[in-house]
Amino acid sequence: MSSTPTAQGEAPTAPSATADDDRISLPRLSDGASSQRSGSTGSKQYAEALLANGQEADASESRFVTSRTELWAFYIYYIGNSGLAPFNFAPSQFQNLLYLQATNLGAGMCGNDGQPDCRLRFAGKERTVESIVLLCNGLSFAIQAVLFLVIGSFADYGRNRPYILVASTVVAIAVSFAWLGVTDPEQWQTAIGLYMVGIITYQLCLSYWTAAFPGLARDLPHMRDARARLLNDSNAASPKADADSADDKGETPAAEHAAETEAKAGAHSNDGRMTADKYSLLETMAINRISNIAFAVCSVGELVVLAVIQGMLYGIHADRDTISNTKALSAVVAFGAGVWVLCAIPWFVLEKRRPGQPLPPGTNYVTAAAKQAYLAAKHLRHLRQTLIYLVFYFLFSDALNTSVTVISTIQNQVVSFSTTKLNLLLIVGIAAQAVGIYGFWLIQKRWQLSTLFMFGWVIFFTLLLQGWGFIGIFTQRFGFHHVWEIYCYQAFYGLFVCPWYAYSQTMIAEVTPKSYEFLFFSLFSLVGKTSAFIGPFVTQAIADDTGNASSPFYFLLALSLSSCFLLWPLDIKKSKIEQARFIEHEAKDKHLDAAEIAVAPSAAANA
Repeated sequence: MSSTPTAQGEAPTAPSATADDDRISLPRLSDGASSQRSGSTGSKQYAEALLANGQEADASESRFVTSRTELWAFYIYYIGNSGLAPFNFAPSQFQNLLYLQATNLGAGMCGNDGQPDCRLRFAGKERTVESIVLLCNGLSFAIQAVLFLVIGSFADYGRNRPYILVASTVVAIAVSFAWLGVTDPEQWQTAIGLYMVGIITYQLCLSYWTAAFPGLARDLPHMRDARARLLNDSNAASPKADADSADDKGETPAAEHAAETEAKAGAHSNDGRMTADKYSLLETMAINRISNIAFAVCSVGELVVLAVIQGMLYGIHADRDTISNTKALSAVVAFGAGVWVLCAIPWFVLEKRRPGQPLPPGTNYVTAAAKQAYLAAKHLRHLRQTLIYLVFYFLFSDALNTSVTVISTIQNQVVSFSTTKLNLLLIVGIAAQAVGIYGFWLIQKRWQLSTLFMFGWVIFFTLLLQGWGFIGIFTQRFGFHHVWEIYCYQAFYGLFVCPWYAYSQTMIAEVTPKSYEFLFFSLFSLVGKTSAFIGPFVTQAIADDTGNASSPFYFLLALSLSSCFLLWPLDIKKSKIEQARFIEHEAKDKHLDAAEIAVAPSAAANA
């Protein structure tokens, strides 16, 4: 057997010293039968799959290497985009204004014990406050779905992708400042518009900020060096070396840690040879590092912001009366917008406009978007592991997000919409979140654990949380019925459940074809928002039927447990190979030449 396996159906050729060495021959990935002929070919196939990329060829230029300042600008942006304004305080103000206006119109004839719920006329009929909130959420999710489909289809092309985030951020910040003018219950209809636009643009910002982190991880200096070494070592590997590569799968965590250290140091001895498994571990650690540190930095930043807000609330006497509390909520939303401005500017200035996919011949951004959506749907069936995770993500996100909604509804009632108490609860929760997320990352880094392993523990703790709510169906002694339980919930949720938001995004990165991040993060965001739309309707119906606010945990705990069975067949290694085939099929259907796609960084770019 030749020391350098050739693509099936091609004549053996000597290795070229041209730039073509920086790319892999994707067609050989399609020949599953031939890849079974030897461990060497199988190892080479996995290496090629890890290197597969659909970006423009100049993406490997040294000017796109991720710098420390760019990385920290990315982290800091999330402090502003953490959701304090549009996702925490704005919904509370929205619900507060609806409740006050409905109560005022009821003139004491509704809302009290033994009386019907107070209602407002919205969308052609008299509705309860809860019904209006659910309907507004449903409408905003429908609009988000359209925007995600349209934007996600063309956002992976060219170099203008960052402007999507800029535009979304500007609108979200403007809406948050606009809350300063909405403090009267009679302005509840204006509040509906601000709430919906704010939640839509916030979700767009969150999705397209998150979609950038896999690219940042790939362009870290040590990852570029590792890709170059993997390309060179896999091409030059002998059959014996490839057999040794297969044995690397059984290395201990300590040995893998040593491999990571050698890779960063640039060791080129035989013992330090870069194998597909070592590279895969490096890639996993890189994306988890950025994802987890981003969430941890955000949590610490939020604590500072919330401490300032707490002082501000005491200073303006937010708890003095209902009018003061209502004005304070709008002031806090606007303050969050000001923080967002300061945190967004560094990222907008320092982000490197990395190239995305090249436009297919004969297309523009509009026609390319339509073609992208069609081809992605056509070839999605090849991404079996991605589809498995997509279905799991839909079900478990629904269960988790709805659980948080149910608990938050109970929480608002327990603390009577007090801005000061809500802020204190957020401080407890976010402090725990900072410790929890960074603690999970330290454990993963120390023992070189996979994303899927860490993800499994987060799921386990989520089930415990839902189990506690389940207990509350049968007793008033436990199950989120008391203020002390709400504080304990915030601490437990931050320490053990909030890592879901980091690891679920990292899992998306693990099963997403490279250079298709915006499309697939849009798809997962759409799925997540759809589930968040369905779950509240089901749980609201259950609660209305039983008259018990905790009864939805019957459904939520069962849904979470059933979704966990989908994780058993999930195989990240298989997913990498499926992703490479997906890129290959897409490139063929778009009539792209191999020279137009950068699969691996060139030696010159890394010199």
